[in-house]
Amino acid sequence: MQGGANAAHWPAAEHDDDEDAPIDMGVDVGVRADAVGTKLDALLEGMTLKDANMKRFIGKIVKMQRSAGIGNYNKYLAANFMFMIVLLGIEADMAGLFLSAGTYWGYDNIILRFFLFFFLGSFMFPLMIRTYVTWEPSEEKPQNERNDGRPGQNKNGSAHDKFMNKLNTEVRMPGVRFYLICKPSYDMTDVDAIFKVNSLSSFTLGIYQIMGIVFTYASGMPFNIYVYFNIVTQVLNWSITILYYATPISKWMGAAANARTICRHYQGIMNAYAVDLSRSTTTAFRTPGQERQASMDIRCAGIKVAITQIIMDKFFADCDPALTDEATSILSKMRDQDVKEFVTILRNEAMSSLDMKGGL
Repeated sequence: MQGGANAAHWPAAEHDDDEDAPIDMGVDVGVRADAVGTKLDALLEGMTLKDANMKRFIGKIVKMQRSAGIGNYNKYLAANFMFMIVLLGIEADMAGLFLSAGTYWGYDNIILRFFLFFFLGSFMFPLMIRTYVTWEPSEEKPQNERNDGRPGQNKNGSAHDKFMNKLNTEVRMPGVRFYLICKPSYDMTDVDAIFKVNSLSSFTLGIYQIMGIVFTYASGMPFNIYVYFNIVTQVLNWSITILYYATPISKWMGAAANARTICRHYQGIMNAYAVDLSRSTTTAFRTPGQERQASMDIRCAGIKVAITQIIMDKFFADCDPALTDEATSILSKMRDQDVKEFVTILRNEAMSSLDMKGGL
């Protein structure tokens, strides 16, 4: 009786055949997976289209710049290297003279001995005069405090020429010139001064070394290592002198210093933007930092808005309204990785102002 009561209260055991019955989920799993895959493909296709539109938009602007000669600044890289060569040429010219002076003095030729002192004085005295004596009446301090909108002018109204300053110590002193390599930034004043010192060296010390080379050859004297060194230095220095007077290389070298400053400025903008992005990502993992994250996001978004406004002003100010609206729509979808491309475009626009054609 007791066992029958228990049997009455407990439900009958399920059959083992029910374990193999199919599970009804309402929707077939394969169909759902296909639907998700289709949506994902559509999403990826939309992202690819957006990326293609942005790249095409950037490419058009870059093409416009290149057609105007903007964006190719390899000459500034060559000019920076040339500046180092000019410094080397001046020092090599002086070293060549002192190394070979004993050789030429040993020829016991009165002309060579006379011109050794003559050209040494011809090199040193102009440097001393240019360093300690001011001849130009235009070397007045510029009246930068004027309120008539014409800064950098002298009292007589003429433009102030900052390139007429006295020669600095690092320009006139042998060996110390290499300080210009370590100098934070050199400008057109340094370039002009270095080329003038190089030209002075070529027309004084260089002429004496050429006289010594010619006399060595004409008298049948043996060519020692110092004479060969003179030949190398003269080829180098006279090539530099010819480039200075016959090409705009000195202007490129002066502009190269400004170009490097502009590049560093825009690189600083990108560095600051990258820092804001990294801080925004970092604070996203911190619950108490929501306000700070919002501030970083606002700063990053503000940079994109500023870039959009500048690009529209520079390239689409006078365009058809329909084209302007389309450009604004594309720029409104600017991604973080696109900021670098647009900042590069703006940097190239700024550097293009350095390329003034013609002039001396």
